[in-house]
Amino acid sequence: MNPIFLQLLLGTYDASSPLHRLRGQKDVLGYLFDLIVQVWRSQLEAKACGFAQLGQNLAYSTDIAEFGEEYDTSLPPPTIPRLPCYIQFPPPLLVDPFNQLEVNINMMPIVMGDESTLPEPCKRYQPLISRCIGNTSNMYKIGYLTIHEGFVQADESQRRPGLHIEAPCMKALEESYKLGGGDMNVDCYSVWWGRGRMYKQRFIGGIYLASTVPNSCGVWNCVVKDKQGLVGKYGDTEVLRSVLDEEKDGYYELGANELIWMTDRTPHESLPLATSQYRQFFRLVTSEVSFWFEDHSTPNPMGIQPAAAIVRGNKFELRLKIIRPASSIFATLPHALLFLNCIIRLYELDVIVKEEIIDALEFILLPFQSKKLIRLLSTDLTYARTMKRLLLVFYQF
Repeated sequence: MNPIFLQLLLGTYDASSPLHRLRGQKDVLGYLFDLIVQVWRSQLEAKACGFAQLGQNLAYSTDIAEFGEEYDTSLPPPTIPRLPCYIQFPPPLLVDPFNQLEVNINMMPIVMGDESTLPEPCKRYQPLISRCIGNTSNMYKIGYLTIHEGFVQADESQRRPGLHIEAPCMKALEESYKLGGGDMNVDCYSVWWGRGRMYKQRFIGGIYLASTVPNSCGVWNCVVKDKQGLVGKYGDTEVLRSVLDEEKDGYYELGANELIWMTDRTPHESLPLATSQYRQFFRLVTSEVSFWFEDHSTPNPMGIQPAAAIVRGNKFELRLKIIRPASSIFATLPHALLFLNCIIRLYELDVIVKEEIIDALEFILLPFQSKKLIRLLSTDLTYARTMKRLLLVFYQF
C-alpha cells in the first residue's frame, strides 16, 4: 500500500489524531484518496518524452542547436527510430587473469570529445562517449562520467534503488545549505542534472546510460514537473509509484548493452538482479548540471573541474555549503580560447592592464584548474606566445 494512504488509515484509528473523525467514513476517505491521486498525477507531464530508445541512427537523434526557438517537449515524431540501440562495452579491467577489477567512478567531470581529459583507465570508454555526443553542441563541453563495474549479489541492485529522478528538489535542500553555513536562493524549477528536452526532432542535453545486465534498470516514459514539492531532496519519487501506469506511462526495462537517452526528471530505478553476476554500468550526464556534490563525486586526476557549482558536505547529513559558484560558458574550450583572444587583444591595445588580464585568466581557466598556465601567461602576455602556451597546456593533459 502507498505509505501516505497507510498513514491516513492509521490516523483514523488514533484517537488523538484529527483523522479519527473519519473512521468508518468510507465515502469521504475514498474521495480524499481520489483527490490525492489526482494531485500526484498532475505532477506528470502527460505528453513529455521521458526517455528514448536510440535505434540504429543515433546521430540523427542528437541535438544540432541550443538556442533560438521554443523547445518542443512533446513525444518525438515517428521519424525518430523507436528501436533499441545496442552498444559494445569495453572489456573490464583485470586484477589477475581470473578476477575483474572493481571500478566506481561517479560524476567525474570530463571535456566531452577530448580523450586527453580522460584518465587512462577510462579511455576504453571513449568510443561509447563519442557515440553518445556525436558531432553535436555537446562537443568540448564539460560532461560528467559515471562508470560502475563490479560483482553484484542476487536480489541486490548495483545502483540507487527506489523510484527517483536525477534532478534534486532544491527547495527541499535549502535548509541543508543554511545548516552548512551557506546561503542559496535558487528556483527549484531551474536546477538541472543534465536537463534533457526536444528541439523539433533532436535531443538537447540529457543523460545517456547503459549496462551489461538485462532488466536491471527500469525507466518510465514521462517527466515529473513537481510543482507541488513531491520530489524529495535527492530526487526521490517513490510516492508516485502507485499512480504510475505501466502501459499509459510507458514503463520499460533496458536490455543488456542497450543505450538510451533520458531527461533528468524521468522516473527510473536500479532493479535487483535475478542472479549474482558482474555488471558494468555507464552513464554520461551532459553539460547542464547545476550542482556538483564534492563529497559524493569523483574528481578528475587530469585536473578537469566541473562547470557546475561545487557543493561541499555530506548531502545525507543535511549540512551543505557551496564553495564555488557555477562557472560560465568559459568551461568549454572553444569559448575559453575565443575570450582569451579578446582579452589579449585588449591588453595589446593598452585597454586593460596586466593585473586585469590575470584576473580574467583565473576566471576562464577555473574549470581546468590550470594554475600552472596562469603562471606561464603572467611571464609573457604577447598574443602569439600566449595562444601557443594555452594550447600546449590544454592538450598536454
